[in-house]
Amino acid sequence: MAGKRKSKRPTLVDEDVETALEIREKIRKGVWSGKIVPKDALNTLPWYKRIGAKLLTKILGNTLIEKTTPVKPRYIFQTGPQIRKPQYDYVSLFELSRTSWVLRQIFRAIIGEVINPRWTIKPRFYKKCKVCGREYQEPDREVCECGSKELVPPDHEQYLRFVQLLKKPNRDYNMDDFIRSTLWYDLALDDFYWGIVYSYIPQPDGTYKKIPREVYVEDARFIYPVADEYGHLGSYEYFCPICYELEKGDNYVDIRTLPPEERLNPKCPKCGYPLIQTCYVQVINGVITARFGRDEILHGSSSRVLPEFYGNSKLIAVWKLVKTLEAMVEYNWQVYSEGKAGSFIVFPGHEQEELDEMRRAMQNEILSMDRRDIQTGEPTRRLKIHTFFIGAKEPPVRIPIMEDFQKMQSIDFFKLYTEKICAVYGVTPVFVSVVEATRAGVNPRMQIDVQNRTTRRYQADIEDLFNDELLPIFGITDWIFKFGKVESRDVLREAQIEHEKATTVMTLRRAGYDVEIGDDWTLKVSRKPVRDVMRWYPSRLEEGKVPPDQRPPKIEEDEE
Repeated sequence: MAGKRKSKRPTLVDEDVETALEIREKIRKGVWSGKIVPKDALNTLPWYKRIGAKLLTKILGNTLIEKTTPVKPRYIFQTGPQIRKPQYDYVSLFELSRTSWVLRQIFRAIIGEVINPRWTIKPRFYKKCKVCGREYQEPDREVCECGSKELVPPDHEQYLRFVQLLKKPNRDYNMDDFIRSTLWYDLALDDFYWGIVYSYIPQPDGTYKKIPREVYVEDARFIYPVADEYGHLGSYEYFCPICYELEKGDNYVDIRTLPPEERLNPKCPKCGYPLIQTCYVQVINGVITARFGRDEILHGSSSRVLPEFYGNSKLIAVWKLVKTLEAMVEYNWQVYSEGKAGSFIVFPGHEQEELDEMRRAMQNEILSMDRRDIQTGEPTRRLKIHTFFIGAKEPPVRIPIMEDFQKMQSIDFFKLYTEKICAVYGVTPVFVSVVEATRAGVNPRMQIDVQNRTTRRYQADIEDLFNDELLPIFGITDWIFKFGKVESRDVLREAQIEHEKATTVMTLRRAGYDVEIGDDWTLKVSRKPVRDVMRWYPSRLEEGKVPPDQRPPKIEEDEE
């Protein structure tokens, strides 16, 4: 019986193991400065070179043999592609934007300033070379830098498609609703999603032609990206865009279950159309109700920080301020509607039992005023006026629970919180004090002044996503979407105009006319005077109206 052939593979002795352990300890302490050679690389060497490397490790101690090949460092929380949800509750943030009066006023002002200039279609270039594709902004350009004279203007067919897209982006609403909804999601959540709807037209060869038809504003509260921790979109789940809506429930294919030769180009087992990788999903109540491919969703944000998946909502920074304003409004509502305990009433010299008996007597007296109608049986109140007589050894003492609004400076804090919220959104609150001619007191009002750079920033967010991402999907590359010019405001001139209008109002009211001021400063004047004419500057010194003892002292000149 022939003996087993001895292996030529080198073996490590105990001394080699001890040397390797010492080197690992040096690496752990951070004092190792030698080379690190992976074991996989050593295995490709001849056996005598491997023995030489081990001897160098043992004798010189300048090489470490690792068991595995070093790989690129990755995060320790690596979990692979999965549904990435925001850190904050988008449903609560969006509901807050719909119920807070200060947020609605800010949103209305910003959206109005963004939409008011309207929008138009402009050419991306004036001339384009058909040979090299170089674009020029000079209308009179005749020769390209490459030497070609084949310069063409923007395509008119693309312009017609662009006009139709702006006129009706989808079958349900127009462009005004599209931009207004986009801005609201951007202001509330700092994230908005545009969904592109495609038509799949069957071809004679059995394939389908994919044509973009419509674009919608998706509900950003329920759209989630599917990606890994590095921000790379995509997952192992693929779906068929043709058969997905025809099936009941969430129907997808995990390509990890397919044979290796089918994973590069997976196709639907029913219709044969290429499957689409899931990059976004719509999740409602924990159930996936829709899937989107990479070119079916456009994600926009004003302040997203990569590689994060979501933007940074401004409502997160002002949440406590908005809730504090709501609490102050709620306190006023309860005080003036239901009533709250504003103070304690202490009766010196009385025991608690006596006060309890007094309270029960008052309650019984109040209940005795109730009666029921004989015919309807509904409770009613007697109209008789009741007088309560309560004896007290000493006068009661009132101890207030809270200070009044003026002492607490509630109005000042109310204005301060409002200013901070407006500052986060880049707008300026303007508090105006209006003094009416026939009334005493000051009536404070607030209006929002949107800065031009804030308006341009929100316009640029929509323009960039529209021109760089959406239009190429619809095959429009020669034209761009552009908002109208934001007129620079002359603050001094506006102040002069408002002053002139206010002076006109005061003049008309003093003349006896009734004047109403609209939101746009339009004046509505009554046809006839409705009150007596007021004197312009009545002097109290006329006709002896000021007593002699209250008149100012007369200044006598020096005799010299």
